[in-house]
Amino acid sequence: MMLPKAFDIHVKVMANGRITIPKAVRDVLGVSSGDQVTFIVEGNAVRMVNSAVYSM
Repeated sequence: MMLPKAFDIHVKVMANGRITIPKAVRDVLGVSSGDQVTFIVEGNAVRMVNSAVYSM
């Protein structure tokens, strides 16, 4: 699947605070079941990155 350079996807936050990471986002980050992601909070924005890549 060819994804545009930038895109937005909206997801719902469940009652317990969980979200499902959409497949298109998982593909871009290169994460799959069991992998870890890191949330980087910068002001009122949050970036999510593949923890394995971020730790390098």
